[in-house]
Amino acid sequence: MSAPRSYSALPASWHLRLALGVVFFCVALISPAADPPDSWLPLRVAEVSLQAPFAFLPKRDGLSKLPTDMREQFVSFDIYESETTGALPMAVNLVRIQYKDTAHVNVDGTCKSSLLAVAETQGDKDVTFDKNSIRLDGLDARRVFYNGIGRGRPVSVETVAASQGPVLWSVMVTYNNKVPRDAVTRLLDSVHFAPPQPAAAVPVPGGVVADTGTKWYITSLDEVTLECPFEFPARKDGLAQVPAATRDQFLSYDTWEGTGRPALPLEVTLSRLNYKDTETPSLERIALNQIKALAARTRDDENNISTSAFTRDGLAGRVVRYDGLARGKQTSTEILLMLDGQRVWILQAGWSAGTAPTIPSRILGSVHIITPSPDFAISPIAPGEQRTLKQDLVQTYGWYEGQRASLEAIARNLPELASEATRAHMEFENVFRAGAEGVSKRLQELAGKDWPEMLAKFDEHLATLQGAQFERQAAIDYIAKIRERSRGRIETPVREMLLASTPAYGQQPVLEFRAGYVGSYSTAGEPKAGGMRFSVQHPLSWSAQPAPAPDVVRQWTSDGGHGNDHIRLCVVPLPTTISANAVDAAFTEEGARSLLPEGAEFIRFRQGKLHDQPLGIVNFMVNQTAADGTARSLRCVMYYFIAPGKLISMQGLVTSPPNASAATREDRFTRVEPLFQAVMGSFMWQ
Repeated sequence: MSAPRSYSALPASWHLRLALGVVFFCVALISPAADPPDSWLPLRVAEVSLQAPFAFLPKRDGLSKLPTDMREQFVSFDIYESETTGALPMAVNLVRIQYKDTAHVNVDGTCKSSLLAVAETQGDKDVTFDKNSIRLDGLDARRVFYNGIGRGRPVSVETVAASQGPVLWSVMVTYNNKVPRDAVTRLLDSVHFAPPQPAAAVPVPGGVVADTGTKWYITSLDEVTLECPFEFPARKDGLAQVPAATRDQFLSYDTWEGTGRPALPLEVTLSRLNYKDTETPSLERIALNQIKALAARTRDDENNISTSAFTRDGLAGRVVRYDGLARGKQTSTEILLMLDGQRVWILQAGWSAGTAPTIPSRILGSVHIITPSPDFAISPIAPGEQRTLKQDLVQTYGWYEGQRASLEAIARNLPELASEATRAHMEFENVFRAGAEGVSKRLQELAGKDWPEMLAKFDEHLATLQGAQFERQAAIDYIAKIRERSRGRIETPVREMLLASTPAYGQQPVLEFRAGYVGSYSTAGEPKAGGMRFSVQHPLSWSAQPAPAPDVVRQWTSDGGHGNDHIRLCVVPLPTTISANAVDAAFTEEGARSLLPEGAEFIRFRQGKLHDQPLGIVNFMVNQTAADGTARSLRCVMYYFIAPGKLISMQGLVTSPPNASAATREDRFTRVEPLFQAVMGSFMWQ
């Protein structure tokens, strides 16, 4: 049947046609048929996670492809394209549109007009569509199907789209009749819309506070994540501020205070109390203490303060609210309390009349707790103890098997929740099964002949979990928690070990980065940075390690801190009188050679660009002796550029024994180098 003209007239049709173009569809029509690949990659792009048999290319800015008179509607228009390998004759594209207001968001129109663009591109005038309204991760979403003839061949396109406020996401799969139907279904069923992977001080794309231009950040502090229009400094020990008479109640009392307060009349403080007593703290009593403290601080009547209960992340919570005068000014305060065993999290936001109420509401609504699971900790690690690879693998294996056993217990004892428990298990398996199998294989290799004895201990512990009795609400909360884990909300060191043990990421480490499993590091407040404020992203399976030299600001080591590959950020002071000629000379082969450590073997040099600044890239190799006396060869690349008074560099190092062949060293370096490039490419000034 012919497509309704009203849809083709929608503005969305123009920007989608221009942005998507023919690139969506050529791969599906010309690629040869092939069997489905054995392993699929878990991919994460901003708010969307999915599985696909290939990686994705970095985003393209679609705004430049829109007519000038339409660009004013959007904050951003980002496009991600599948990096097909010929394994399947299909193509996948993701489009993220952030509008300046919600008036232009039209999920139905976007789906329809994008598929009309497909039909127009293929020269198909007899267009047939099927549309289903679905519920996806709490959002109203659409799933639209187009089936037709493109350039004389059958072609099908399916789109899943959803919007949340002014942001619209569209995931489109284009394929021909050689693609197994279950492959398309698997890919589309794996699509989830969720908050970005939490990491320390990651700027929220396009997010600003009112008219101040202040950026929003996603901040991760131990087990809590939240969004805030400023960053948080390092943790302070709050026990010193607690009266001596009550100090013995706590193991720790940690506080964080938001920085950047002059930008907004807003203060945010986060505290975590860890009680010594075995008796569960009373959330009501803590809320009452907060009310009394508020009344004393504001010199106002307690009757102006209200409180209410809530549940989040499976934890009981309380909100304390106050609106009134404090020191002669109209102020508001909200205190969020969340109870997790012997720990209580307290987030307090205070603001004056100059702050829009949507800002503190967004902060308080964004708070989430990643709860550690002590029942899975087969081999607990004492605080401050140096972890070994074997200990981390043991804990991860026990965590994974314990999760499986607990879900089986729920399904067995609460049959009405069996399907939900199974679905949660499958969602997690779809993303992390390859990593879990990798953990098991590595642990067996490390254990050797001791593996049967170790396995027997695991089975003994898991038997107690398999017989566990879950109350209905606790089971519902636990299932929800597993679904959050499927999106990467997993505690350390389990997350690192699952990612590091995923075979695809081991073979091509950059795939982990492209899948969105990244953390962000900022030099804000770092004395070694010498006042240079910038951020870079790093793969989550690479853990921060102590800096090995004075000029090294931060170092990350592969395999959860146990590997042989490293990423180093360095800031080196330069003479204040350095001449322009000397700067130019630094970006020549001779200048690059002068930066190498003594005894290094120069390999090659080339010059690049970073944000329109000259970037030097020098490859070299050096032999070193580690602190324990072990000899090693380092195959290295150094990216460097010059800022006022500083030389900033990022070094990628791949370590191998000195007796390793040159071919072996180069093969390993070649596989890791794209990751080094991606990390350097994430550099952003702040």
